[in-house]
Amino acid sequence: MAERALRPRPAPRERRARGKQADEGGGNPRQRCPPAEVRVAPGDRERRLEEVEPEVGRDAERDRGADAEAAHAPGHRAPIRGARAQGPALCGTPGAVRPAFGRLIVLAAALLLQLAIYDRWIGILDEGFVLQTATEILRGKVLYRDVVIPAPFPGCFYLLAAVFRLFGPTLEVSRVLAVVVFTVMALCVHRLARAVMPPTPALATALLFVAYRMWAFPHWHMVSYSTLGIFFATLAVTLLVGGLPAPGIARLAVAGALGGAALLCKQDSGATALLALAIVPLALPPAAGRLRGFLVLSLAAVAVGLPALAYFWAAGALSDMWAQTVVMPLRWARTFPYPGLPALRPLLVQDPAFRIQVFGYFPGIIITLYWRELSASWLYRSTAFWEMCLKPLYYLPFAVAFAAAVLTWRRRARLDRQERAARVVLLLLAAAFLLAFNKPRDWIHLMVLFYPTLILIVMLVSDALGRAPRLARRAGAAVGWLVVGVALAASAWLAADLRAYTAYTVALPGGTVHVSEDEADVLGEVGRYVEANVPPGAPLPVFPYQPLIQFLLARDAGTRAYVIWPVSPYPDLDRRLIADLERHDVGTVIYSVSQYSMNLRPFQENAPELFAHLVERYEMAKTFSMRPWGLILTALGRRDPDPGPVVFRFAEHLPEAALALDSGDGVVRTLAAAEGRALVGAATWPFEPVIAQQPTRRPGTSILRFPVEVPPHAHLRLAYGMNPDRWLTAINQSELRFSIDVETAAGETTRLLDATIDPQRRPEDRRWRKADLDLAAYAGQRVHLAFRLSAQNGFGERPDLAGWADPRLVVVPPAADAGAG
Repeated sequence: MAERALRPRPAPRERRARGKQADEGGGNPRQRCPPAEVRVAPGDRERRLEEVEPEVGRDAERDRGADAEAAHAPGHRAPIRGARAQGPALCGTPGAVRPAFGRLIVLAAALLLQLAIYDRWIGILDEGFVLQTATEILRGKVLYRDVVIPAPFPGCFYLLAAVFRLFGPTLEVSRVLAVVVFTVMALCVHRLARAVMPPTPALATALLFVAYRMWAFPHWHMVSYSTLGIFFATLAVTLLVGGLPAPGIARLAVAGALGGAALLCKQDSGATALLALAIVPLALPPAAGRLRGFLVLSLAAVAVGLPALAYFWAAGALSDMWAQTVVMPLRWARTFPYPGLPALRPLLVQDPAFRIQVFGYFPGIIITLYWRELSASWLYRSTAFWEMCLKPLYYLPFAVAFAAAVLTWRRRARLDRQERAARVVLLLLAAAFLLAFNKPRDWIHLMVLFYPTLILIVMLVSDALGRAPRLARRAGAAVGWLVVGVALAASAWLAADLRAYTAYTVALPGGTVHVSEDEADVLGEVGRYVEANVPPGAPLPVFPYQPLIQFLLARDAGTRAYVIWPVSPYPDLDRRLIADLERHDVGTVIYSVSQYSMNLRPFQENAPELFAHLVERYEMAKTFSMRPWGLILTALGRRDPDPGPVVFRFAEHLPEAALALDSGDGVVRTLAAAEGRALVGAATWPFEPVIAQQPTRRPGTSILRFPVEVPPHAHLRLAYGMNPDRWLTAINQSELRFSIDVETAAGETTRLLDATIDPQRRPEDRRWRKADLDLAAYAGQRVHLAFRLSAQNGFGERPDLAGWADPRLVVVPPAADAGAG
């Protein structure tokens, strides 16, 4: 056993003299504060916790040789782990933090922040995609062959499926896994920081990483293929750093396997991280040599990937995997207008290009919690505050990595081998993540790759303070801890607000969720509707990209794709999905009116054939919407046939119709055909074929007249309403008035329908209102049916806002007519 040597504590005057000598630059700057020591017996060299080798200029190699010889001498004194805590950044700072105590602090901070919010909020698209895909694997489906996966490699999904198999497929299980992943990440960040700076700033770095979690929201809050890829890459780098300056073969093998796992989760960051790992044995050769180290790491990564490829080859899914994970992302990158880095200029004035991508470039947690207040604030509307705060952050990782690389090169002779090697590895990781920062270059994709930048920033500050006078070091340490405290307090504030925002509980088969009041009401209604109308075990397709609903209701997707992207891996994907619907005889489809149409385009543009099929076979059976500005879901049911033959479809006779504008003061102006075509036309909206008619602001009215020969037993059947794609708007709102008149040859006018709706402000009006108007009194006559539309204000004067859904004359047999009556 090593025997601890206790040295007498120097007198205060002697301690002051030593401090003064250190401040004046005498001796090795890394030895200004004397390390604690232990006495090591001759055979106990391997038990030393950490060795600090002074390297100063040209004497570095000589010093290392002397230390190596002295290490075998009886009674040799070696610094204990954490001796570098007394390095330049912390001289004069009382109570340098021991690594074990620092780890406990990081562990406690990470758990305290997460456990308060781990089961709050839901990611209806990204999180739902991962969770539903994992459950489809549990149902025996093979990814890529049976389930279309747009872009990601399979590692995350199969790992989560394995966890679900052990603990059950619930949201809570996935969130606990996310807590474990982030907590381990925080400990890894702490270890990486300790390798390039003293323990106290390393602790500060790890606590800043804990605070950063809220700003990276929703990443690290849920299981994601991006975060799991970064997690495995970070584990590999941490393992290698622990073996520096010359990692052993075993470490290289495990690191290679972890790098392979990172690649199996995420192509871009996994590939660049694996490349960085492969460079390590070449730049920092192990005792076995560069080539052997490189081959061991590479073959370990291949050993992880080959079984996965063999599995998909045996399942006949390898070509589908290639199409979905390689061909599709490359085509998407070439054709889809992803947002790139925001232009740094203009910086001091508002940038319209930056503001139009506000939901991409702004922090997700700010948008989630405060968007309505933020968008109405003076700071947002009248200043460039957000441009000045956010734009530089997108360029900060590049500047910091460059500065850290230059500083490491300039100080290479003054760094001991272990720290120099650790800095090289950390710079390789930072460069790998910067290479993986592909489009979309928005906030969430920036933040998930940001943590190496955080470590490098604190490292640069620590180095700068290490060369400063003692008073400046103390002031810098105080300011640094103030920054850490403010960051933690801000994140705690955000966590508290997130917890308050998601104070409503919904218990569903896929787990108990804590969400906002609006989400709780909508999801609860959807759950009750599905339970009452969809047989147990029947599939439940959800379009265009809200698979969390399927997961929470524990339903099979029913279609091979449940996320409809702007770019498809197959030209006939729509037809495949239609075949899935017909094969399963799907009676209910959940459709989300709330979409990311600004970034992902509307559903009808991304899947036109599928949309047309849904319009033809399905209709809106129920709308789930509780608030003017909130989540809107609809249930589509099979369309009921008409009770009799259709003898006249108004959309087919649009050329015979006349459009007139009534100004409201008795003046009616009939428009020419060319002018009228700009205001009236046939269209297909969710989920009705319509005659779209532009309203006129009150007191005026637009009038569309059709001449019609009314047969016996005729009914005018239609629905009317606002285009569902226009329901959700917080500004430019207008109510609409629909009316239908019958004008006879004798000059008599009878009003058959008169209704006013306001779907943009009244959620109960968010539906297609059906009407069945009996025209028996006009049988045998030639009449004009006048469709009138007016708007509350000028915001309602647009051609894609109001419409008549499939107006038609249906001959209803007397028996059916009597039954209806």
